[in-house]
Amino acid sequence: FQQWLYQGSAGLALDGVWSYENGNVELSLSQTQAGGTVFEMPITLEFVAADGTTERAVIQMAETEHAYSLPVGFEPASLVVDPDTWLLATTTVSRR
Repeated sequence: FQQWLYQGSAGLALDGVWSYENGNVELSLSQTQAGGTVFEMPITLEFVAADGTTERAVIQMAETEHAYSLPVGFEPASLVVDPDTWLLATTTVSRR
């Protein structure tokens, strides 16, 4: 909590790109906020199929940039970062 209160004046900004390959979502995620603060937190991801089926995963972000490989039971049509809006953040994530 203190990192948000005392270090987060610029707020959290996440930028990423993802792709789906061989049953896995490959996600590259970066913290891009001004000021050099690196937030450490769990982040919920929601994968959404074309038919509306969803699957969730939780990742741990503790550095400026990180690559994740996450098994998913279907090919997602979209990926939603923080679907329940717990983070005070702006996010931009696009499919590669």
